[in-house]
Amino acid sequence: MIMFCIPCHHDVIDLQAVNSYWQVILTLIQIYNFIQSVHLHRCDDLFPDQKTPTYINTALDQENQIDYILTSAASSVSNFQALDLGVNFSDHVPICLSVIKTNTGDTSKASDASPNHNNLL
Repeated sequence: MIMFCIPCHHDVIDLQAVNSYWQVILTLIQIYNFIQSVHLHRCDDLFPDQKTPTYINTALDQENQIDYILTSAASSVSNFQALDLGVNFSDHVPICLSVIKTNTGDTSKASDASPNHNNLL
């Protein structure tokens, strides 16, 4: 059973109990469409050499890339990688993201930019 909710415009994708293959496929299409509609980017797409498994279960002989980081500021991501630490007490591999902090302007005049609450009434 998969349980989570993702807001999608005014609809909600509710996966309380997805039991059929086609329901899963249709839900994944909805999630993909949502990601595209709000202009998010998968960080592993920005760094294709990091498209490596993030779920590894040696006992079940299973691995997959199921953990992601999404960003709306692709140009601010300087690095993304799945970390192979050698010792990991989880079947999920840690993923790391580095971002570039940008100066958004002159902060010396920040008080001038504050809203005048008297005009809001």
